[in-house]
Amino acid sequence: MKIEVNKKTTIETLEQDVLAIRDEIYRLWEMYADTAKQLKDLKERLEMKGVL
Repeated sequence: MKIEVNKKTTIETLEQDVLAIRDEIYRLWEMYADTAKQLKDLKERLEMKGVL
């Protein structure tokens, strides 16, 4: 995401951009946490089967 500042930029539009970036960071963090959990679960299953 890119924030462009020009003559029409206001504090409100900057706040909206920052909030959108924050929301995207939260979404990506949740995806990362979910992927990490899935990898941990997969590792545990493979260890139980003696693959690892």
